[in-house]
Amino acid sequence: MQTRLTNPIKPRSQLETIGMVVLIPGIIWLAHFWYSASFGLYEDDITIIPTAIQTKLPDLLKYLGNYIIHLYGHGRPLSDVFVELFSNLTYPIAGLHGLYFAGFTVLSLNAILFYLLLKRVASPAFAITGALAYCLFAADTTEPYVIAALGLHPSITFLLLAAHAYLSGKRVLSYFIILGTIFCYETAYLVFMAVPLLEALWDRAWRKRLVRHAIIVIAILGLVIFLRSFSSEARVSGLGLKDLLTTPITHSIIGPVVAMGSYLYRPIQVLRAINLEIALAVIGSFAAFGLVLSRLQWDSLGVKENLWGGIKSKSARDWISAIRKWNWPPGLPVALKPLARLGLSGLVMLVLAYPLTFTIRPYAITGRDTRVHLAAVVGATILLTSLIAFLFYIARSLNAKKALVWACAAFLALLVGFGFVVQKEYSQAWADQRAFWTALLPQIQDMTNGTVILADPKGLGNTKQAGGNTWNMPRVLNQIYTFPAEWKTPPRVFRLEPGWEKNLVNDQGLFKLDASTTMAPPSLYTTAKSTDVILFDTGGGKLTRQTGPLTIDGKTYPLKAPSAQSNPGFKKGFLYDYLIDTR
Repeated sequence: MQTRLTNPIKPRSQLETIGMVVLIPGIIWLAHFWYSASFGLYEDDITIIPTAIQTKLPDLLKYLGNYIIHLYGHGRPLSDVFVELFSNLTYPIAGLHGLYFAGFTVLSLNAILFYLLLKRVASPAFAITGALAYCLFAADTTEPYVIAALGLHPSITFLLLAAHAYLSGKRVLSYFIILGTIFCYETAYLVFMAVPLLEALWDRAWRKRLVRHAIIVIAILGLVIFLRSFSSEARVSGLGLKDLLTTPITHSIIGPVVAMGSYLYRPIQVLRAINLEIALAVIGSFAAFGLVLSRLQWDSLGVKENLWGGIKSKSARDWISAIRKWNWPPGLPVALKPLARLGLSGLVMLVLAYPLTFTIRPYAITGRDTRVHLAAVVGATILLTSLIAFLFYIARSLNAKKALVWACAAFLALLVGFGFVVQKEYSQAWADQRAFWTALLPQIQDMTNGTVILADPKGLGNTKQAGGNTWNMPRVLNQIYTFPAEWKTPPRVFRLEPGWEKNLVNDQGLFKLDASTTMAPPSLYTTAKSTDVILFDTGGGKLTRQTGPLTIDGKTYPLKAPSAQSNPGFKKGFLYDYLIDTR
């Protein structure tokens, strides 16, 4: 007799579901957007968003249509399309706050869809706890990042919608929906292969469906890769055979370990960074989570027997035989069977979140690279919640349920605290940008066509989770000012790399700006005469223009001499009011 994955209990009340639909956005806002009023634009935001905002909607729609047709954006055009479209629509309503509210809406929608997915296949206690854990996923720290929230997280939206469609029996529709994931941010695509594991019965017909589903998913992926090859997508056509074979395997081993390990590491980071605000957030969340968890009925799994008394010794051969026949291992309580299937489903989904993460290190735990874990949120959350449910199963036998409730509440509350740590860094990164550009601008009013401004990195600061004055600095100045159209090489500001002095001068005596000397997009690498260069020392918390010659290897190179020339009426650009403090 098959054991159903769902539990023989009455459906969750409509009032309870409404309560979760209200609670989930509240947690998302608290953990990821509480300080969003002090967030700004970071890294790729500066490249994409200002242009999208300033483009008229009809022109933008025409551009985005062409973008989709030609599979621009590394073969996943929907990512940039969503960012630019949402930015254009929301900015006129509420400025930058509108962008962050749109990102908050996407993340909240995903969390609600995940909750409703768990509601289909598990007990109310499991669904509610899983939804809380989803909101506080520990590995990915890019939730507040506009590019990620509006451009990458919709891939999870498509994944969850496809999962709902598949489990509702609308399988053909689900394959059309999942295409949205692969053309948005493909790392979540393979997770869809494991969705049949969430079905109630794992019988012979189900196994045939699973094989057919896997073949369809792989065939769709192959077709998309074929299409991308025609678009000259470098990340597909430029991969060597060795990388194609080994990277998915190594990432699928390392990534899940890092994702699950982050649940243990994040609370430690919170305790190291604790201050009054974080402490208040943790304490308040602890009380709220404790109240919610204490009302959950984990015995709805149907557990009656003592776990330890329910296990009878069986030989390894009996276990292997049962597993080979897809049967439940002999001796284990049958009541654990649904939970084991959920845990296995989560583990498989977690592993499948990493084979397509070719371009990012799978062990990333800080900054933009943590998007490598984006697709792991579904599998990691189901696996974590399965472990929590198992602990409650044991705690019931030991009369320790109340202690476990408050231990879980403390764990979740610390994850909220980590959200505050991340938000603080986003806020600090924007403040660092404003301070730098406000101090810089009065000292470079004599800049002309061809001027190159270099900033030593030692005083620029480095926030871990959000990039402030980093690689995209050369794209900022021409958005603070609008330079004359006839200037073919407008002034740019570059952040130098540590040790830049030994690589700065090339064989022709020119200053070279490339990967060895500066942090900048490769498309902006250049060379410049020393007399066109303005150099700034950033040590001691001050921004100081160097007026004397620069000495390297015993040779002196004169820098651009300061002049009394002032700003010849440059028009203010989009970023001026955001980055320049005129008080």
